Amino acid sequence: METGILNKVEIIKNKVFINDKLDFEFKPDDNFLVSKFLKSIYKNYNIKYPKYFKMDNLSKLGFLSAEILLKGVDISNYKSEDIAQIYINSEATFETDAKFYETIKDPGNFFPSPAIFVYTLPNIMMGEISIRNGFKGENTFYVSESFDKDFLLDSVSILFKNTKTTACLAGWIDLTKYDLHSEIYFISAKTN
Repeated sequence: METGILNKVEIIKNKVFINDKLDFEFKPDDNFLVSKFLKSIYKNYNIKYPKYFKMDNLSKLGFLSAEILLKGVDISNYKSEDIAQIYINSEATFETDAKFYETIKDPGNFFPSPAIFVYTLPNIMMGEISIRNGFKGENTFYVSESFDKDFLLDSVSILFKNTKTTACLAGWIDLTKYDLHSEIYFISAKTN
């Protein structure tokens, strides 16, 4: 079996590309904020999902990437339990972890905020994508220093070979306080 990429979405700096063509550009004011950019994507693509506003920025980036990606794919051709997700990033949930640390670092003003973690972590991102689309397949999240596309495609191929998975959302979803990069693919198993 080999893999076939049916659709690609890349969100980088202040732009959204679909299959390598610029589809949306955010014109920030003097101080670019990741949260403003993500909100502009949500509005531009007319996405309606109330739980979106509870998510941390990593989950928002992954969710938006998947929403845009799936607009270009007919997922009705796949069983929900046969659609998987595999993502990689370099920061894990560092942005949210740093926010939480601010609530506990001062013993004199110790106020841990569990609300910071309600809609965080990679498994929440994948869970929300799954809930929104009815996916019930495998999911995996790797942390790596850099995006290794060959490793990603090998992981998808192994999944196709060793499970009943027939399609996979896969890619790089990375975010810091001032920068982001998402490059995800809808990959379908195809036989020779």
